[in-house]
Amino acid sequence: MGIRSRGRFSRSPTHNNHNMGIIGVYPARRFGRFTNAAAVGVFFLFLWVFREQLRLDRVGMDSSIVPWIPRLSHQDIFDFEPVNSEVIRAVCDKTEWDAGKAMQVVFTCDNNVGGIGNIRNSILNCVRYTMLAGGSLVMPRIFKRNDSDISHIRTGRRQEMEYLFDRQHFIDSLHLSCPQLRLYNDTDEVYESLGPARTWSLGLFPESLVDEDNIPSTGIEHPERWQSQLHRWLDDIDNTTDVAPTGRPTEGPMMVDLGRSYLTFPINSDGEVFATTFGNILKFRADVRQLASATILSIDRHFFGAHLRTEKDALDSWNPTDPTWEWSEYSKQTDAFFDQAGRWELSVMYVASGNETQVDMLEADAEPRGVRVVTKQDLLTGKNRKRLDALTWDQKGMIDFLVMLGAAQFGGVGHSSFAWNVALKRHIFSEEKEGFLKGPQMLSDELSQIYGTPGKYPERERGVLAQREYRKRHASKVQKLQDENKKLKDVIGNIDKILRRQGVLSDDLKAAMSEAREIAGITTEDDSETSPEQGAPHIMQSIEQSPPPDPALEEVIRTDPRLASSLVPDGRVSPRLDYGLWLDPDRLVRILDPPADIIPYLGSRMNTLAGCIFWATMNYTIDLWNSRSEPLSTKHLDRMFNHSEHLRDRQFLLSLAQARVDYKEKGFMYRTLSEQFERNAMGGLFKRIKEDYEKQGQPSKWWKRPEEVANCVLDVMDESQKERFQAVIDGKGTKEDAGMLRALITWLAQNYICFGDGPRWSSVFASVGIGSWVNEFKRREALTA
Repeated sequence: MGIRSRGRFSRSPTHNNHNMGIIGVYPARRFGRFTNAAAVGVFFLFLWVFREQLRLDRVGMDSSIVPWIPRLSHQDIFDFEPVNSEVIRAVCDKTEWDAGKAMQVVFTCDNNVGGIGNIRNSILNCVRYTMLAGGSLVMPRIFKRNDSDISHIRTGRRQEMEYLFDRQHFIDSLHLSCPQLRLYNDTDEVYESLGPARTWSLGLFPESLVDEDNIPSTGIEHPERWQSQLHRWLDDIDNTTDVAPTGRPTEGPMMVDLGRSYLTFPINSDGEVFATTFGNILKFRADVRQLASATILSIDRHFFGAHLRTEKDALDSWNPTDPTWEWSEYSKQTDAFFDQAGRWELSVMYVASGNETQVDMLEADAEPRGVRVVTKQDLLTGKNRKRLDALTWDQKGMIDFLVMLGAAQFGGVGHSSFAWNVALKRHIFSEEKEGFLKGPQMLSDELSQIYGTPGKYPERERGVLAQREYRKRHASKVQKLQDENKKLKDVIGNIDKILRRQGVLSDDLKAAMSEAREIAGITTEDDSETSPEQGAPHIMQSIEQSPPPDPALEEVIRTDPRLASSLVPDGRVSPRLDYGLWLDPDRLVRILDPPADIIPYLGSRMNTLAGCIFWATMNYTIDLWNSRSEPLSTKHLDRMFNHSEHLRDRQFLLSLAQARVDYKEKGFMYRTLSEQFERNAMGGLFKRIKEDYEKQGQPSKWWKRPEEVANCVLDVMDESQKERFQAVIDGKGTKEDAGMLRALITWLAQNYICFGDGPRWSSVFASVGIGSWVNEFKRREALTA
């Protein structure tokens, strides 16, 4: 069953599984249909819809003209009813939907990450591309950033949609405005309604189906062709996939995981009315709206809205060689804001920024200019302040988003998706419909300025580069899975032949071989003589004894006797193959969901000294395990793990290490192992080991992580030396420097101990080893001086 809209929007139940689900799409602008006239009227007052009727001047809202607003009893001036749009329904009516067809497409939208601007745009893209495809959509989920380090946005912790948005408003709006679009709570509901998926979940950036290198700034040129391009791509995969995730061919849906796509859909292609109502299917959660209402009603006059974008997450993701880098500077942004506010004679500046230090600087700089700087923290008091403090970073940012909509003038910078979303929302009510992207700034109209070079879109350009790297990792995923399928199939076939040549087989071994042949699609004359319900452990043990066809499959074929002792229902093989091939698709690929402890060593951090150290330890450990029959390898493994009784299950620990390395190299890992990692390694091992060491009087701070070890090395180098070794890491350094760095990293990789959540080095041991290396480095430097 799909999601249903509630109350008077509910539909009658349907008995056709292919038509289950609720239906929907985008926001409508026909607010005359809404019943809460007071709330809607105030909401659009802040957006200037009624600025002419209420005689609001071009400077902004003057509360003396409409004195009833501060006395309004309604506590949520940003609330509005579900979207009921004839324009959106007309688009949906013209779409060819796949309900009841041989091939149905269900999209997941789980890669929504970043600030509220990025997340909002990403979810709207998911909905629009689902409409374009005539398919179905699983309720979007959102990455929750690390509030203690806001630059860590891909934490692996996903939240449901209500983390930021009003879930029921989304459902009701889609039901009313696009009744053909089916919406599902989760993938389990998809499988119950449509059956098991045909293949593994397929990662897709929507624009990758067109000539993405030549996409203009307005978005893809022919969105009407996208549905046929999608189905050609899916047909090719369907026709070349001979084994489904369940082990048998199915007639179920194709599951497509939409990647984060930014500013690639041409929002004006459906007409101005559609474009201006598009975002209203997403309404912020109620507590955020109420706090934003209290904030804006606390400002006693028209004001300037300034988005000061100097937070750590912005600077960490911005290349200093970018031509727009100058706009990252505090003084560059604030000078522009003061100039804009002065030209419009605005003496109150509402500031949105996560950089509290620079907000204080801005307040001091504003005082001589006669400008009063205020923030939501200044304006919310009592219970409202407590409610504000309880919110996360991104939830607090949503309050700023709504308040900025009511500013007389708004200023932001081009590298901020937040600023773009606010300015484009405000532009709906601008009278300057033409030329607003042609200068003098990136966006310039009579309501807002987005500062930067016209025609340049740094946020989108960075997104395109990130997506290209993503596709490099995933372009051959389906082919690799098929190749692995074929290799495993060949291995099972070879084992079958060998066992047959040995003569008489026990009944349980015959049963196990029959099930393995059935899953692999291998038929023989005596398959009918065996039962597929017996004997899985024996075939697992046989596979373990057989040499793997290539290193990539070694972990797939390796078994765990504890898990191999039971069968999985519905024809699937032992759960120990959960790092293998024949799986429920939702358990298989989690493209953007890395284990939490490797996040500091992914992306740009991979090419740091800490990253090199961490990944060297992973690779070295796996190499030792693969050669564990050698006494020396066993000795090193003993040193890594024997220091704690909690690290006895080496096979499980090594499977986690292999999963980490696979994520680094392939960009994905399999869901079950990812969950095992979080539950057993992160949640338990480190805690137990830490407690044991602390009982022995050895606090965990005595043991250094890779980044701490790297800092010890870098602290003794001058800037030129740091640059030389970074060049080595980047593949550009000298042979001599590479030799020195290799010696250090090799020594560290060979001398760590496992703490459950990663490698550690004793502080004393690391100091001695690093000191020795530094002395040798200085000696060589002196010889070449």
